[in-house]
Amino acid sequence: MTSHAQSIGAAHHRADVQVCLVSAQATPNLTPLLDPAFAPRRVVLLVSTDMRERAAWLADVVRQRGIAVEQVDIADAWDMPGVCDRLVAWLDKQGDACSVALNVTGGTKPMAMAAQQAFAMADKPVFYVHQGRDELLWLTPRLAPTRMANRLTLEPYLHAHGWQVMERPALLKSSDAMRRLTDELVLQVGSLELALGRLNWYAQECQKLGRLEIDLGDRDHKNPGFMALIDKFAAARACALLGGKLRFPNEASRFYCNGGWLEHHVAGLLDGLRLQGKIQDLAVNLKVRSLNNRLSGNAGSNELDVAVLAHNRLHIIECKTRIFGERDSAAPAVYKLDALTVLGGLNTLGMLVSYRSLIDGDRQRARDLRIRTVVGSAIANLGQELQRWITSDGA
Repeated sequence: MTSHAQSIGAAHHRADVQVCLVSAQATPNLTPLLDPAFAPRRVVLLVSTDMRERAAWLADVVRQRGIAVEQVDIADAWDMPGVCDRLVAWLDKQGDACSVALNVTGGTKPMAMAAQQAFAMADKPVFYVHQGRDELLWLTPRLAPTRMANRLTLEPYLHAHGWQVMERPALLKSSDAMRRLTDELVLQVGSLELALGRLNWYAQECQKLGRLEIDLGDRDHKNPGFMALIDKFAAARACALLGGKLRFPNEASRFYCNGGWLEHHVAGLLDGLRLQGKIQDLAVNLKVRSLNNRLSGNAGSNELDVAVLAHNRLHIIECKTRIFGERDSAAPAVYKLDALTVLGGLNTLGMLVSYRSLIDGDRQRARDLRIRTVVGSAIANLGQELQRWITSDGA
């Protein structure tokens, strides 16, 4: 079927009411509801007892788009006859004139089978969402797959999965001089590690002390390699050395010297992919809070170095410039990434970008948890790595 014929088919089967089976994976239910070509006037959420909170999160997002929400409770998501009877009774109340379609992607397998059976008896359309291809697969009637629009952004995506965005800073912006310096740092992986480690330390100490200047130690002052690095950062106006004190013009410059230059690099590469239409949404230093009533305090709050939404899948990146070793390994960063993947459901992907090398144990730990790593000299090809990653299946 041609794309024109697909659009005709989609318009013909755009239902006034969509029935969704609520499950832990919100995305397959959400994307057709937010696509202007398929968005109904009303959505009916079929909800089991253990999915009520997730149904509320999904309903919040849908109502904000002007779609009315109705909830149909079911006693047991594994009781196939009971679910079928419940839906048959609901469909009987709608009447023949009501335009209704079933999104059969969510729920338990018995729930999905029962719902499909009920809609087959009523001769109503049924479709399945192929998340990886952003397509509707029509089970009944028999139509070719229909492409969906990639219009989902981070805020509704995260809210539907139980997270509220509390703070979303503007994308990191670098001056031309800073961009040139960042490019140089990326290309000189290895030769600048020790000097960068000292600069990171001074910038970190300033953050702890709540100020923008700090005394430079005699040993560092007499270190030619370190002083050469300071000259490079000073030329980019990221810091200055005055009267034996290392000074940062502002908090943004201190952050840049404290390893933020790597986040600038990652964000710049991803912004280029966004402008090419390969990424739906991009944010840096995103602060989120859990909507789960069982979580509170630090357990319910997180900050994401870089968050990317591509092909309706969340990608989270942690950027590190510190030295990792036996006593100070990358394990916390790897475990943090693994924990953060709950933000977007089972399909969320994590990546650790580290300027410094990782010990073998940390590399294996990342592989075991399916965390992608881009380390050391591989950062020079990070643009290609990111493009492959966001178009992969996560393997």
